[in-house]
Amino acid sequence: GGRGRFYMEAKPTLGLVLLKGKKTIHRSWLERHEVNAFLKRAQKSNRFREMSVERLGQVYGLLMVEEEEKERLIGEVRHRDDQIEHLSRKNAYLQDKLGSEEDAKRRTLLRYVNAVKAAAVASGTDPQGFPTDGGGVIQLPESGITDEEVHAIAALLRGQTTIAELNLRGNLITDEGARALSAVLGGRTALRTIDLRANRIGKQGVRAVAEALERSERVRHVYVHAGGKVEALGAGRWAAPRAGDGNEGGSGEG
Repeated sequence: GGRGRFYMEAKPTLGLVLLKGKKTIHRSWLERHEVNAFLKRAQKSNRFREMSVERLGQVYGLLMVEEEEKERLIGEVRHRDDQIEHLSRKNAYLQDKLGSEEDAKRRTLLRYVNAVKAAAVASGTDPQGFPTDGGGVIQLPESGITDEEVHAIAALLRGQTTIAELNLRGNLITDEGARALSAVLGGRTALRTIDLRANRIGKQGVRAVAEALERSERVRHVYVHAGGKVEALGAGRWAAPRAGDGNEGGSGEG
């Protein structure tokens, strides 16, 4: 019985039939539960049948409890599987919704940037293409802007001469976003001030901004101040000669 764990052992001289374990661990289990002690008492008693039936009832009761516990656990596992499936569907739905909201946010952001550019152009430009009123200002502080949105903004600003100020203070921009803006600063641009304070930009991002400004043809000197502030001094127009020092400049703070 018990998948070969126990077998009967007859002791004719004592008039007893006992159980013996196949392995040491099985024999220890029989001793711990006093199985053979019970069998000895029952077979020596005139109530052998009653005691045997009573013990069988206890054993079958334990088996029934085990089956009930097994069914309960199976039910719990099924319920958890249903919960996991429900949460998976909910997660997929939220991801789709979040993606749609991010797309809508990005479209709104780009429309805003384009509107500022158009307004700056409409105000008039000089012969070099720079706005006569000093340029447009893009204000996006504490707007949840991430590196992905910065890449989109940088693509719109690259090579343009209508935006003079970009405020991205208090967003979620990292070194990657700073590098994207560096590509703008290193090219033809009217940007004079970029506010990147209270973002997640480290030394690598500050270095990228400073190096981009050093490559700019209208910048004469670049200073990196304590706290990550980058200041560029030079001529304010691209047509200005390279030689000599100018007194106009732009700065970026990170």
